Amino acid sequence: VILVPINQCVGLAGLAMGKNFNESSKWAEYSRQGNYIPFDYGYNILQSCEKDAILFTFGDNDTFPLWCLQDVYAIRRDIRIVQLSLSNIGWYIDALKNQEPWGAKKVVLTSFSDASLKEPQESPLAPHYDQGPPRPQSIPINAETVRQITEDSSRGAATLSWQQTGTIKQKEGYIFTVSDQLIADILKNNINDRPIYFSMSVPNSYR
Repeated sequence: VILVPINQCVGLAGLAMGKNFNESSKWAEYSRQGNYIPFDYGYNILQSCEKDAILFTFGDNDTFPLWCLQDVYAIRRDIRIVQLSLSNIGWYIDALKNQEPWGAKKVVLTSFSDASLKEPQESPLAPHYDQGPPRPQSIPINAETVRQITEDSSRGAATLSWQQTGTIKQKEGYIFTVSDQLIADILKNNINDRPIYFSMSVPNSYR
């Protein structure tokens, strides 16, 4: 039990066969020393967002570096990261709606009551998934937001309309997870007041 991880890091078998430390060990791979890819990746994503943005992420690799930069290095703490894997849980949505970490703006939500978000996850009163056919969604967008999104100064107000499909397709229709419902709620209540972005790794089913 002790020797196996030591052998992986130090390369005891390789050393016994005459290889040098760098050839036989995986220490450099495991230590991550000098590997700034996660830092640079997270930094570039955060700096590409406008002030007070809402940024949807999905997995570990597109979320943890961003959290680290905000928590440890105090970089772009104005951005609210909405991690869609956690967005099925009431306490996480409650934090988005009611907390202001480092002074970042709250995320305005109207479809989730404070009482429901404080219910245990297994409670029928807590946020839960729905089933059904695609849902028609329509959001009026003011002229300033349209011009920012399209980068066309001649554009005026418009309406964003689409058929929302759930993350999971079934014969009877779709399953709309809590995350699916949260995305629509965030768009409706925030798109005219602050920029909204999706990380590249967010699945198309959420987009």
